[in-house]
Amino acid sequence: MLSKKPEYAIISVGAKNSYGHPNSSTLELLEEYTNNIYRTDINGTVIIRSDGVNIEVEKER
Repeated sequence: MLSKKPEYAIISVGAKNSYGHPNSSTLELLEEYTNNIYRTDINGTVIIRSDGVNIEVEKER
């Protein structure tokens, strides 16, 4: 189990991939820790920026 709750999760995955990723059990586990889940198949390119204190998420769509 994770010792610290993540604020964000990013999944790099191709749309309609033949592997069925991300697995539903993976998504369920991540949802226990955060509502900020970004997927490249849904959100396109995801960029995270930080000044060491604040975090900014930029998504393509």
